[in-house]
Amino acid sequence: MPAVESVGRWLADRLPDSPPATIVHGDYRLGNTLYAPGNPARLSAILDWEMATIGDPLADLGYLMVMWTDPGDPEIAGMDLSPVTRQPGFPTRDELVARYAERSGRSVGDLGWYRVLASWKLIVFMEGNYKRAKAGTTDDPFILQFGELIEELGERVEAMTHDA
Repeated sequence: MPAVESVGRWLADRLPDSPPATIVHGDYRLGNTLYAPGNPARLSAILDWEMATIGDPLADLGYLMVMWTDPGDPEIAGMDLSPVTRQPGFPTRDELVARYAERSGRSVGDLGWYRVLASWKLIVFMEGNYKRAKAGTTDDPFILQFGELIEELGERVEAMTHDA
């Protein structure tokens, strides 16, 4: 896919200097967290660690930003994985990033690159699953919907490179 190849080149040409390595979850998003009952909300567990590694902590923040939906964001059919974050009471992406920077002490100045990386990674992952579904090695009907969606996401991510 030309858009995916273009984004891959853009990422390689602009590889930022990484901060000191930390544990990286690899799929850090609201859907992989559990919260204790009661108020205020309190994180009690982070699930789904099979993609964890040691690496750049901003990779997880970039992925969380891609998976976080702000009010007014355009909907992408079949890909709104965190629609609850559009609701009142949830922080915006910018508020999350500011809180991350404050609490971690890390610079988040080149977060646009990490958001593009997370989006590109998602497309590559989806394409692999779609290919398996078309080959009949999985029968998940959700994955069979990825075909047209992958191309749309590729074009959106390529457009992100102009803004990052």
